Amino acid sequence: MKKLLFIVTLLSLTVANVAEAQFWKRKKEEPPKRRPVQTIKTEEKKEPSKLKKKREIEYPKTVIKSRYRIDVLLSLYLDELVKDNKPVYKNYFPDKAVAGINLYEGIKLAADTLSKQGYNLDIHIHDITQAGLSPEQIVKENILDGSDLIIGGVQSYQIKPIADYAKKHQINFISMLSPADADVTNNPYFTILQPTLVTHIKKLRADIFKKYPGKNIFLFYRTTPDVDSTAFKYAWEDEEKNFKRLLVNKMPTFSLLEKMFDSTETNIIFMPIVDYSYSQNLIEELYTLFPDYSFEVYGLPSWRFMSKLKKADAYPNVGVNYSNPFYYDMNNKYCLDIANAYKANFAGKITELSLRGYEATMWYAYLLKRYGTVFNEKLRDNHITFSKYEVFSQWTTDNDLLYNENTHYYIYRYQGGSFMISE
Repeated sequence: MKKLLFIVTLLSLTVANVAEAQFWKRKKEEPPKRRPVQTIKTEEKKEPSKLKKKREIEYPKTVIKSRYRIDVLLSLYLDELVKDNKPVYKNYFPDKAVAGINLYEGIKLAADTLSKQGYNLDIHIHDITQAGLSPEQIVKENILDGSDLIIGGVQSYQIKPIADYAKKHQINFISMLSPADADVTNNPYFTILQPTLVTHIKKLRADIFKKYPGKNIFLFYRTTPDVDSTAFKYAWEDEEKNFKRLLVNKMPTFSLLEKMFDSTETNIIFMPIVDYSYSQNLIEELYTLFPDYSFEVYGLPSWRFMSKLKKADAYPNVGVNYSNPFYYDMNNKYCLDIANAYKANFAGKITELSLRGYEATMWYAYLLKRYGTVFNEKLRDNHITFSKYEVFSQWTTDNDLLYNENTHYYIYRYQGGSFMISE
């Protein structure tokens, strides 16, 4: 089996002379653990005539440079992965390091591509798990001074100090990994690429009502843990008449479900439940107890980690739908070329996170080169990406600015082991 050398020089990638970095083959990617954070505070509604108008966002004049600097914040855990210049783990990475390493690999591939395309960039990689390099310390020590763009593979609790710094210095900060807003407000320089929990739920709910007008829709919800309680509140808001609720803190009984469902038509169920293992158990229950009934079940992005969905003949009477902001068609030549480049540089199969790291770096480097440091009004120019991004400013119910967010998503639908993608 091919083994790759582990090189510790991850602190800086200069596109004109890219530092080489390779990693040994690792075990299958595990989903990063993250906790969605409430995005928009529930407030008393006001009459439309009393609402203030959204203010126009005034950006400073852009600056065109001959060379740009991009700072990337990642959790790489290098101090734990390498001791005495030797790798601690021989054939895999610990789960907590997987997301950061995958993103780094994609960024490294993008740096190689940008170099070949003649971009003049300095891409600095900061391992925010190292001593003295936490987001708070990076800001305090002015390590980001001179940056033209900040890209972060950070968790919710790490966002706020970087977002505040970005706002103060009028530098765009792109959060690639977390769907959290970290209570950031009034910040036109902070962008969330992975839609927030409230965005997913509200758009899913609207799509369901549009597709099934006048039909009974069952809302299976939990009040614990907190994230599922929050998800339920988003789903239930203002739609009491359209839902028939069922509390599923524990598995519902056959006698209870039998009274709800109709054997002569498709039963529509919305499950705003983040825990994909518990959601899978609920779907398994529907399939087992009602094999002759038809179901369409809708859920959240975390459901992509359900192990049984891709198995042949899985739940033939249940259509399982979930939202996901990213779709990478590996039959597409562009994606295939990236996958081949990945294989040539690293062991194993390219991951979604590596593709996301590659795509985000390529897109924002392009925006910098074409429009300069303040490209915020040019985000419709995303023709170079292979995912679709719809980045818009988000506002409170009182029309106060929050931040920028990618609101686009795809619907993945699985049934009987096969799947299709729609928008």
